[in-house]
Amino acid sequence: MNMLSNEYVALRVGNCEQAHHFPLSHLFLRVGAKVFCFVHEVKSRLQEVKSIIIRRPPLPFPPWQYDSILPWALDIAHELGLYGASFFTQSCAVSAIYYHTSRASLDIGSLEGENVVLPSMPLMGVKDLPSFISDMDAYPALLRLVLDRFSNFEKADWLLFNSFDKLECEVVNWMASQWPIKTIGPTIPSIREEIEMCIREVMEGERGKELKRNAVRWKEFAKEAVGEGGCSDKHIDEFISELVCR
Repeated sequence: MNMLSNEYVALRVGNCEQAHHFPLSHLFLRVGAKVFCFVHEVKSRLQEVKSIIIRRPPLPFPPWQYDSILPWALDIAHELGLYGASFFTQSCAVSAIYYHTSRASLDIGSLEGENVVLPSMPLMGVKDLPSFISDMDAYPALLRLVLDRFSNFEKADWLLFNSFDKLECEVVNWMASQWPIKTIGPTIPSIREEIEMCIREVMEGERGKELKRNAVRWKEFAKEAVGEGGCSDKHIDEFISELVCR
């Protein structure tokens, strides 16, 4: 499976025939407000990237799984005759909020002091929304980058989400009724620093008991989802079966 994520983008530099890798996380920190310009520059090199991929030996079943924040990767995949699977690293609920914003069905400017009503989601206040949405003027370039994910997502062969059904069943069902989505999460790797921070909060904070109860509950749900016969496990098997049949 070909992978293209927002962690690494293959770029051909100068006359060099070798594909170099640049970690976007570091570049984002360095360019700050110029992120959008940077992404535009990446897009301008698409033909070079495509020529590199074309020279590689074909895979038996070559779907291109790409990070949803790189929507132009789908165009490349289809030009190369590959299937494209867009991977959303955030939950279905967060992605749905960004989707409604991109379609102008969520207008924050007219909701001051009011509840936010979205399909298959509980009532929320503006402060409950992702920071890119609740304060659209804070990071306009990054907001544009996030919303651009939905410019062509309906053309993707699959939409994969880092979530599982029991975590947000209503919004998952709503999205599944409209698009070919598959929840395949949780897919977040364990990070030492984050684990240490969570342990301290659980052991030392007043919220410890509540957090422990919730942690046990969601741990079981997550294990069930990725275990044999779980929803995420089934969706991955379905994804592979569909690839074999195409």
